[in-house]
Amino acid sequence: MGQGTVKLTDLNDFLRPSDACILPVGGGMQAKSEPKPGSFASPMYGKQSEEQAKIARVTLSDCITCSGCVTSAETILLDSTEALRAFESGCSDKSRFAVVGLSQQAVASVAEKYGLGLVATYEKLCTILKELGASRVYDVSLARRICLLEHLAEVFTKIEKQQSIITSACPGFVSYVEKKQGPEVIGKLSNVKSPQAILATLAKRLLPSATEVPQGREVWVASVMPCHDKKLEAARPELEYNENPEVDSVITSDELDSIIIKSFSPLSTVRRTPLDEDFGDDHGPLGSVCLGELVGSGGYLEFTVRAVAEKYFGYKLPERVQFRTIGRGRDFKEYILQGPGQGEKSMKFAAAYGFKNVQKIMRSISAGRCQYQYIEMMSCPGGCNNGGGQIGGDVRDRSLLEKVEAVYKQGSVIDDLKDCKGVQIVYDLIGAEPGSDKARKFFHTTFESRGEVPLASLEW
Repeated sequence: MGQGTVKLTDLNDFLRPSDACILPVGGGMQAKSEPKPGSFASPMYGKQSEEQAKIARVTLSDCITCSGCVTSAETILLDSTEALRAFESGCSDKSRFAVVGLSQQAVASVAEKYGLGLVATYEKLCTILKELGASRVYDVSLARRICLLEHLAEVFTKIEKQQSIITSACPGFVSYVEKKQGPEVIGKLSNVKSPQAILATLAKRLLPSATEVPQGREVWVASVMPCHDKKLEAARPELEYNENPEVDSVITSDELDSIIIKSFSPLSTVRRTPLDEDFGDDHGPLGSVCLGELVGSGGYLEFTVRAVAEKYFGYKLPERVQFRTIGRGRDFKEYILQGPGQGEKSMKFAAAYGFKNVQKIMRSISAGRCQYQYIEMMSCPGGCNNGGGQIGGDVRDRSLLEKVEAVYKQGSVIDDLKDCKGVQIVYDLIGAEPGSDKARKFFHTTFESRGEVPLASLEW
């Protein structure tokens, strides 16, 4: 036998969906009407001629509600080429009023690559998106502030009932819990929508009241996110309005960068256009609830610890909260709030990033020995700034993550979210207070067990 080397390439464990999808056997959702053009949640199979018999179609929404795939077959439905085509088509469609939301993590990734400041990058991206046809470009910060206020009201309710809570804006983690964990864990999940979903709610339900949307033009919403799983979140049936997705299209920072490279290079020469402020947001992308070490995934833990300390323990925490690192690395943090006297009440908080730490927490919950009353969970090590959709996200580089985080933290801390003009305008428009029943109808969602599909149902 020769001494040559045999090189095997393009190996993976993905199973392509077969024509005989297990959904009908496993009791999954029935296929819905065909999504509107420009939506990434389009049928997987090409259109058939009218003479042919109708066939079942599998949409992204169907996949997220089914645990039948042996491995991550959803990846096929998240193809970057299709996502970009849907995004650009939706932005340029003159029959639509296209709204694009920019996440701060995604913008920080672009800013780091091109050596720009955060605000400059936001405004250059605003120019690019409007040249693509977007009618409005917002940053997601206002939606994140509303998310945190709703979340805090939910936390206070849980504390009063002596119940623990798990919070996560991570679709990967939520999908894992729904498919692999029982009702006990699902019941602990915070049901506040993610900032992406809240921005879409604002755009589709409240924007016509805040600005003039030309008559006859449909509001169409897209977002730029640090994570491919945000596409799966957008396809959740629980996040629909009038039987259509509130978020119509999602692309990642890396996919947005491909648009920059193709049509707007060099980015340094692109002029700056201020972001839109139809809701009167007076803080913009640089207004943060905190600038500590865990702010990169939305600041849930630090924001909550500060508020709980003040409300239930009677003291304010210092400007920089020092979290205790558990184990090696920096992806498992905890903080303990302790009353002033010996034997006083205490509360334990944690943040667990990366699937290894997520599983550790899940095992402790299953064994009945979880010691935390509040846990923030994210699937990606390092959190959202290290999302798989970030520029260079296929290479897990700690130094790159630190650079992106440094850009992300360019800003100042907002003392009281309720004082934000944009927040006040939004709650005035819906005629509600944070945490009220009416606010919950706008800004909360539901989760459910997706169950297991019998192996006999699978196509091998």
